[in-house]
Formats: sequence, C-alpha cells, structure tokens
Amino acid sequence: MTIEAERYGSRADTFVFLGCLVLSIIAMTVPDSIRRPFSQALRQTILAPLLALQEETATLKTSRAHVDEITAQRDSAMLAATFLPELRAVAQQIKPPGDYVSFDSVTVGEVVASA
Repeated sequence: MTIEAERYGSRADTFVFLGCLVLSIIAMTVPDSIRRPFSQALRQTILAPLLALQEETATLKTSRAHVDEITAQRDSAMLAATFLPELRAVAQQIKPPGDYVSFDSVTVGEVVASA
C-alpha cells in the first residue's frame, strides 16, 4: 500500500514535519553526556551501511567512467587502423610525386616570390 498525498501539505506530511521538529528541539536540549552515546549508536547502526553504500557507488561510478574511457580509446584506435590503408592510398594519389616540400623548409617570402 502506497502513501500518497491527496493534496499539497496533507495531514500526514504536517504530522511528520512536526514530529521531526519536536525531535530536533529535544536533541538540541539533551545534555552532551546523553547525546554522544545516542549519536554514536545511530552512526554505527543506521548511517554506517548508508555510508558504505555511498562509497561503493562512488567507486563503481569511477570504475565505469574509466572503462568507458578505455573503450572509447580502443574504438578510436580500431577505427583509425581500419581506414589507415585507404587514407594512405588517397594521400599517395593526392600528393604529387616530386613537388613535395615540407612546410618547415619554406619561408613566406619564397612562396610569394615563386608565385
């Protein structure tokens, strides 16, 4: 059976809110000698499994991101390796056989003078 609010701010919501408010006021007024053992017990019983679950989730998220990164790198390498022979063949067709000069060896003045 699900609990659903019939309207915004139903009675159940109001009672839960008031209960939390009363408990928080009581927790602030309790002496420290009583509050510390109670809070320690809550941390060990209720919060410890939740914190462990949060840590495990963060670790899994990091691992998943690492796996996705490695997969992307492998896919890129495989794609490059697949098309490498075709790219080299096209480059050989485009490049003139004897007129190739590297960009590093040509200055701007030489290019303008030769044109």
